[in-house]
Amino acid sequence: MIEFLKEIPLPFYAVYIGIIGAAVGSFLNVVIYRLPREISIVKPASHCPSCKNPIKPWHNIPILSWFLLRGKCAYCGAKFSFRYPAIEALASATALWSLFRFGISWEAFGGMLLSWHLIAISMTDFDEGIIPDHIVLPMALGGILTAWLTGGLPGLLDAGISIAVTTAFLVVFYWVTSKIMKKQSMGMGDITMIAGFSLYLNPLLVAIAIFIGSAASLIVVVTISIIKRESLRERSLRYGPGLAFGAWISYLYGFKLLQSYLELVLGV
Repeated sequence: MIEFLKEIPLPFYAVYIGIIGAAVGSFLNVVIYRLPREISIVKPASHCPSCKNPIKPWHNIPILSWFLLRGKCAYCGAKFSFRYPAIEALASATALWSLFRFGISWEAFGGMLLSWHLIAISMTDFDEGIIPDHIVLPMALGGILTAWLTGGLPGLLDAGISIAVTTAFLVVFYWVTSKIMKKQSMGMGDITMIAGFSLYLNPLLVAIAIFIGSAASLIVVVTISIIKRESLRERSLRYGPGLAFGAWISYLYGFKLLQSYLELVLGV
């Protein structure tokens, strides 16, 4: 099937995938808003939070409609956050990035699934400080599907080993650090999130993802604290967005980063 699809010019897929990614981003906006509030993502249909009028399909075209309506409700004029088209554009961009990184392949498909779930997780953690299992579980199922499509039964075995090794490490790390610090060292959402994306990565790439994610989170928190002249103790550290960034970079470039590191440090 993949070999047949490769006969079709890549620019055709780029347009198609870009549109699909934006449409998925529109759905992600619904998920990000509703799931933490325990509202069904199916009913009611998309509507204006202010006047409650349903949003017409032609008012809900990803990215484009926000600019045509100047970021306002077509009925009451209430303002819609710029974050809506930004998330739609991000979902489209990550899908295209994955396509151009891996070409027409199941690896590209897996990268799209991973990036879309990571966007939803990042925003719910950023907004509410929670990482819903209702997002982590589909992400994990996507990892299993990706493992099967890219590697068959051996791929599933590798994914199983990865999540087993990762989970065992996280349990030991959580127990030891919590004993030393005498408080919860990691949120359970962070743990389930890492276990979920480990199905897309091998244990070494998971380690790279955690390192990049932790470093990115720390840099952001320190930078904000300096700008706002706050103590680091006054600002909570939410790892979700940073871990999402680390997992995405590791999926795309983990092996290249490792190779560059070995060449630089060990001369291998």
